[in-house]
Amino acid sequence: MTGSRELAEYQARLSSAGITSDYRAVLVRGVPQNPMFDVQAFEDVVDGFRTKDGDVFVATYVKAGTTWVQQILHGLLRGGESGGRYGETVPWLEACASSPEVIGPREAPGWTMEKINAAPAPRYFKTHARVEDLPRGRARLRVVYVARNPKDTVVSLYHHARNKPEFGFTGDFETFLQIFLSDLAEFTSPSLWGPTLTFVDENGGERGIRTPGELPHTRIPAVHLQPLGHLSAQKMF
Repeated sequence: MTGSRELAEYQARLSSAGITSDYRAVLVRGVPQNPMFDVQAFEDVVDGFRTKDGDVFVATYVKAGTTWVQQILHGLLRGGESGGRYGETVPWLEACASSPEVIGPREAPGWTMEKINAAPAPRYFKTHARVEDLPRGRARLRVVYVARNPKDTVVSLYHHARNKPEFGFTGDFETFLQIFLSDLAEFTSPSLWGPTLTFVDENGGERGIRTPGELPHTRIPAVHLQPLGHLSAQKMF
């Protein structure tokens, strides 16, 4: 379990950045994570998880559209049939492993690591990991990467920090913005675009792609968000 040492280490990082705040997090490989996570269990799933050919990761920066994409996949995989919860279809792998009693039931309802390991491929997972921390094993994977305007993201993440009791955050937006810009908000390292660029370098580098603007993508204006029609997960992947 996360202890006072891990929490104190993060607070020291805040202090060294000149920030006084009650915001709580723990560091896993230098990246701030939910303070309810067991650091060793998180490390173990990064290093030891056995992926299977065809597994799909929905990889996002936190508050960048994760739930939206999970819900889309949930609907597609159920053939459009209503019901169920998106976390049952696209569980958060690291949360299931490192907070099985608190965050896991909220983000991966009905799952344990034993059930995940026994499930057949393709399996669908949520993650906020950088490429180097993706629990990817040795299998051939597919990744759906979602990015969002950082100005919108930080506002959403501020309310997330205020609303989730484990973060203990009671500060104002200006304080949180300092935390965010100092790469000390949840999952932030080294910056909002850091995860995007590492995914680009890993998957598009051979084509000369080096900036988020060059990454093949689909921009969907809010006014055009209409029912997706008759799609299937097989057509997407």
